[in-house]
Amino acid sequence: MLPVVNLDKKAKRKAYWQEWYKKNKERSRAYGKAWYQAHKEQAKEMSRKSELMRNFGLTRQDYNRMFQIQGGMCAICGIHQMNVNKNLRIDHDHRTGKNRGLLCHNCNVSLGLLKESIPTLKQMIVYLESH
Repeated sequence: MLPVVNLDKKAKRKAYWQEWYKKNKERSRAYGKAWYQAHKEQAKEMSRKSELMRNFGLTRQDYNRMFQIQGGMCAICGIHQMNVNKNLRIDHDHRTGKNRGLLCHNCNVSLGLLKESIPTLKQMIVYLESH
């Protein structure tokens, strides 16, 4: 019986805070904005860590290890992180979900637009070489 009581308490607590938020939206948002302004770097790092784990199953240390192995450069074009505006992105196989390496924004988007199609990439090379 004890777990049912705890669930009821949790449900009541959740309902209370949902109701409180509805009545105090502006106050809550103002607090959140103020906290973010005071802790921008911390907030960005927390967001990045959450994104890495949620989307790729990686910790920040895993990302840093990949970064060091690649020398801080895109695995395709070789541009260094210092020469691009955005962090190197994690490339992964969309069929298997397996992480492959770190890519610059342009290389990552290019692979995505080509749907990772090797035949299409080969045709593009033939086209470029013929012109």
